[in-house]
Amino acid sequence: MNSQQLTKVSLRAFIASVVAAAIMGIVAIGIPTRNWEFELKVFITTAIIAGASICGLACGGCLTRGHRILPSIGLVLTAVSAALLMCGVWLEPNGEWYWKSTAVASFYAVGCAHLSMLFMANLSRGYRWSYIIAYQLILGLATLLAAGVVFNLFDHGGEGFWRLTGVLAILVAAITLLVPVFHFMSREQFAAEAAVTDPVFAVDEEIARLKKRLLQLESQRQVLLGREVADVAASKTRLN
Repeated sequence: MNSQQLTKVSLRAFIASVVAAAIMGIVAIGIPTRNWEFELKVFITTAIIAGASICGLACGGCLTRGHRILPSIGLVLTAVSAALLMCGVWLEPNGEWYWKSTAVASFYAVGCAHLSMLFMANLSRGYRWSYIIAYQLILGLATLLAAGVVFNLFDHGGEGFWRLTGVLAILVAAITLLVPVFHFMSREQFAAEAAVTDPVFAVDEEIARLKKRLLQLESQRQVLLGREVADVAASKTRLN
């Protein structure tokens, strides 16, 4: 399955999960029932499929841009975390390490999908440093969250752990907003570089410059002709 087919499958799975969630919501509201546990599991399952589909779309789009390692790892982690989550919802395992492993896989799956989405931006050389910063921040936040789950730092890490998590989350949000802005700002530079390397564009630009010069010369000619006519009229007036 190539990247385009994978993207189409992820998109269809996302649409199907959204439709299924909507139908289940209508049924749950319109038809009262006491089996809330089953309906909740169905809602959670559709949410898991929707989330996995979004991650798959991001990784598939990154694959179409020529990247291989990061989106491939993201796809594998997305599939593993989605399978673990659905098994956890329906089979309800009691093992602590099962849920910790599921959380760690989910954190890194979301991180890889997040990076894949940002890597679809086409940045000029002056802005490519943001790729490195995004790598460090997003994977750093995923690692911090994974460590918090594995070593129970959310309960025993103290105020410093929460502050560090909040700072990293703010920085991740900042770089997520900056990369699309840099993508937009890079468009003019790419257009200028394409103009320099494209011979047809260079010829068209030269033709446009010559046409502009021709219009200027014609305007000067009209001015000179007007002056000559005025001079002849003035001479005739003096002779009379």
